Amino acid sequence: KKEEAPKPTPTPEVKAPEVKLPEVKAPALQVKLPGELSALQAEVGKGKASLDKAVASLDAVIAAADGDARPAFAEYQKDLAALEAQVKSVRSHADDMKAKGTDYFKAWEAQLATIATPEIKAAAEKRREDLSKMYGSLLDGMGKARENYDGIFTTLQDMSKILENDLNAECIKALAPKVAPVKEKVAAL
Repeated sequence: KKEEAPKPTPTPEVKAPEVKLPEVKAPALQVKLPGELSALQAEVGKGKASLDKAVASLDAVIAAADGDARPAFAEYQKDLAALEAQVKSVRSHADDMKAKGTDYFKAWEAQLATIATPEIKAAAEKRREDLSKMYGSLLDGMGKARENYDGIFTTLQDMSKILENDLNAECIKALAPKVAPVKEKVAAL
């Protein structure tokens, strides 16, 4: 018989001691600006869509000059009222954001001062700088767009008033050439 080799004695399992590392959290930046910017951009987008719809409705009134323009005009008035509501919403949102803008960035600066980790601080400062540029650009654009919107909206309201008092083929055809410049201004927005 062959002799069996002795079985090795099992080595006790060695476990590394569990080391519990302290949880490290970067300070949360309590600035809501990105959401505010997104919300304002969404409002502006809705405003542009409302403007496009009102101009399309006015085109339908012009196209119906030789027929019954009343249904198309009723739609134009409805779209113009929706545009007015959207313009008010954008203005309100923009005014609110302007008022809060300085406070947002001051709060962010204060929080940046409390961040000790250089990499985290650098990333937060870069983000703040990027948002500050975007915010400034947005405010500039809003000012210019507001001027353009006001002029276009006033023209569309004036056309509605004229049509409301004189909705007939002759009046509609007289207004038709004045729609093209409005469309050009809308396209430039």
